[in-house]
Amino acid sequence: MPSQPFAGFSQELLSFLDTRDVDRLIIELRDNPGGSSAILDPFIEAIRSRPRFNQTGKLFVLINRGTYSSGMLNANTLQLRTRAILIGEPTGGKPNSYGEVRDFTLPHSGLTVNYSTRFFRLRTDDPPALMPDVFVGHPWSAFQDGRDPVLEAALSY
Repeated sequence: MPSQPFAGFSQELLSFLDTRDVDRLIIELRDNPGGSSAILDPFIEAIRSRPRFNQTGKLFVLINRGTYSSGMLNANTLQLRTRAILIGEPTGGKPNSYGEVRDFTLPHSGLTVNYSTRFFRLRTDDPPALMPDVFVGHPWSAFQDGRDPVLEAALSY
């Protein structure tokens, strides 16, 4: 947000976490189509250096099929570099995939063309998606009832 860049929000959140009795940290990456994965990197490193949260059962990442591109990269980094538990559905993007999208406009039609400029190999294997550690779907009935079973799973873990 222009009014509060993520770096400022991150420092505010970390200060809150350091001075309050917080039981667990849940990072919401569902329906995150990405942008720049580097924005979250300093926050991930800060969480990684806090043993209070960087332990199994204290750090959770929520993912789904709407998590792809940089959102998927951040989830992957959290899974590999912290003790986070991924909860939800498989991501919409593969860990090993093309990214760093650029675009150009066709001169006669005015249509915009998007293209990838880099291949990211994040894993030695080649899974079709980043898989959650705890699979939890989000059925229509839960939506109708105003429930979030994925968040409920993280809160009751």
